[in-house]
Amino acid sequence: MAQWGNTDDAANSVSWAIDNIIANNGNTAATQTTLFGNTTVDVIRTDQTIGQFGVDPVEAEASLGKIPHAGWVLTTEGTGGRAGRVQHEVLVAMGSMTGDATPSDDDVIPDFGIVIDTQPIDVSETAGNPITLTVVARSVPAGGTLAYKWERATAGAPSTFVEITGATVPDDNAGEGLTYSNFTTSALGIATTASNAGADGYRYRVTVTETTGGTTDGVVSSIATISLSV
Repeated sequence: MAQWGNTDDAANSVSWAIDNIIANNGNTAATQTTLFGNTTVDVIRTDQTIGQFGVDPVEAEASLGKIPHAGWVLTTEGTGGRAGRVQHEVLVAMGSMTGDATPSDDDVIPDFGIVIDTQPIDVSETAGNPITLTVVARSVPAGGTLAYKWERATAGAPSTFVEITGATVPDDNAGEGLTYSNFTTSALGIATTASNAGADGYRYRVTVTETTGGTTDGVVSSIATISLSV
C-alpha cells in the first residue's frame, strides 16, 4: 500500500521521510504535520530549514530546473555560511498533484518562474535626445503577469541603486534635469536636455516579478549604463 497521496496536504505527504530526518522521533502524525510545508529554521534540525511540499507539474516547470519532477519534494536550506543554499530532493515522482496547500506554499514553490531573454544594454546618446532602456522577460510556464521596477545609480555612487517611482529621482545631481516615464513597464523612458552631460555614466537595472503566482521572488536584470555627450 502506498504511503503517500497525490493531494497537497500533510496527511498525504511522505511519512517515512520523517524517520530519515528526525532521529528516534518516530513516524507520527504530529511530526509529519511539522515537516509538511515548514519554512521555519531549526524546527526540524538545528541550522537548517527543512520542509516537505507537494509540487504539481506547473510548479516543477516554474522552478526552472531546480525541481526535476512533480511529486513530493523535500526542500533543505542552510543558514550561516550555507545561507541561501537550497536543495530540492524528489522523494516520490508523480504525474500529478491535486490541490494546493492551505495556507498556500507558493512563497516556497512558485507557480511561475521568470526568464529574462533580452537584457537592457548600454546606450550612448547626445544630451537632449531621448533614451529608452528595454528588457524582454517571460513567465515559465506562460500566462503569468509580470511587473517591473526600474532603479538608478549615479556615476558617483555606482553601487547605490534607488527605485524610480516618479518622473524625477530626488538624488539626481542638481541641474541635470533627467525625466523618467514608463518606469513600471518593460521599457523605461529617459528624457534628457542639452545640459544633461553631468548624467553621463548613470546606471540602470530592473527587477522583474510575477504577480499572480504568489511568489515574492524577482529576477534582477544586468546593468545598463548611459553615456551622454554634448
